[in-house]
Amino acid sequence: MSQLFQVSIIIPVFNAEKYVLRAINSALDQPEVKEVIVVDDGYADKAYELCKQIAQKEPRVKLFTHLNHENLGAAVSRNLGMLNASSDYIAFLDADDYFLPNRFRFTKETFASNPKVQGVYEPVGTEFSSAEAKQNFAKMMRSSFDKAEGFVTYPDKALQGHEFFESLIYLNNGLPPQTDGITIRRSLLASVGLFNAQLRLHQDSEFWIRLSYRGYFATPENREPVSMRTMHDENRVYAKNNQSKSLYYKALLAWATNVELKKELFNIILSNFQRLQKPN
Repeated sequence: MSQLFQVSIIIPVFNAEKYVLRAINSALDQPEVKEVIVVDDGYADKAYELCKQIAQKEPRVKLFTHLNHENLGAAVSRNLGMLNASSDYIAFLDADDYFLPNRFRFTKETFASNPKVQGVYEPVGTEFSSAEAKQNFAKMMRSSFDKAEGFVTYPDKALQGHEFFESLIYLNNGLPPQTDGITIRRSLLASVGLFNAQLRLHQDSEFWIRLSYRGYFATPENREPVSMRTMHDENRVYAKNNQSKSLYYKALLAWATNVELKKELFNIILSNFQRLQKPN
């Protein structure tokens, strides 16, 4: 089965010197991985040199940079990676996170058993670099310090197809998908396009909505994580605010006006955008 299912892994690298080799090696350890496409996003640390060294030794690692080593953001970096992917399947991994063993066991079985599936979303676990990072995460999630331990990002219900898509707009089925748990057919990009390069934050959430609108997503009942997300003091997620959310809903609204969407779903997007325009 692994010979028939090959996947390209896209890793954007920004401020990840401490973690990037762990991420790359966790991808290389997966027998289904054909290539690991690493895109340096112009942060002034040693991550680029570390990636360059492993790329020189390991032919499956392909290293890309932006012109003049500019910092263009995760969306542009992932887009560059996807444009250079050669596998029929694409999965994503942030540079400070890592895959667990057998990352693609369920993934490949799902794609093989159901030809209409174009995307698979699986659970992502959470670990913390420090007690402070754990406390910050608990505060962000409006949860207790103890409950943060072992936190898994995944839908409350394992919805499929259009029900999964609608749940991302209703926000009635747990948190939005986490990047490290997504695998898609590369062919889906022809009808969906790439990440929105205008969004520095929330670009993943906007992309999953567009993907699941066009393509059928499957989710497993099993809640065992396939990847681990590392929360540390410099995670970009802490930078999200009303301004970034407003830009997100503005982009989503622009998309929604050009597709056939239920009126109720369109109104949810519109009302969320309008709410964020009001002064606090």
